[in-house]
Amino acid sequence: MPKSFTQITTDHDGQMVFTSSQDSITNFLSGPMITNYAGICLALVMIWLSQDSCKKSPLKGIVNKTRALALQGSMESNWNGFSTVENQGTTVINKHFWWKSTQMESLLTGDPDVYLQNDPKNKRDGLHIFVLYFPSGPAHGIGVWRFPTTAVVLYDPNEGACVQSSGKFKGFLTEFIKEIYPKATHFAVCSWYSDPTG
Repeated sequence: MPKSFTQITTDHDGQMVFTSSQDSITNFLSGPMITNYAGICLALVMIWLSQDSCKKSPLKGIVNKTRALALQGSMESNWNGFSTVENQGTTVINKHFWWKSTQMESLLTGDPDVYLQNDPKNKRDGLHIFVLYFPSGPAHGIGVWRFPTTAVVLYDPNEGACVQSSGKFKGFLTEFIKEIYPKATHFAVCSWYSDPTG
């Protein structure tokens, strides 16, 4: 039986920040306003990265509900691959665009940790959208927020958010993908950085 997100977090000496699930997303966004959930995780990740704190779930409040649905609709109607992630993310997250993958990388030969822990220096936060791809079906968006303190917070709308130390993050991420998304084959990253925090 696969390990839970909470178990993987604690096995790597991390701490849960908040929990989330597909059911909580459905309950938050339910009603006549939504008929298609594709792309909603990406929208929630962008909203989470735009907040002033990684500790707040984006699944709260009518403002976030309206923003998530509008953002999902906008991306769906104007989808242009990973360029849409860059353009919409830059607008929503409202930080300095840094870098994006030019193509998907294999999880067997690539190392997402290299991108997700790249340090922008000068007391800046690194904010990343980490996308997992599967042999079939839609991709899945996950948020990673790296702090100058070397704390790293991962937010998966399907599971919740946890904080890890940078030294333990790679092992955590490897097990997280293996246990929670065993069918994932490729990944891509889009990154921003904050103004200096001190």
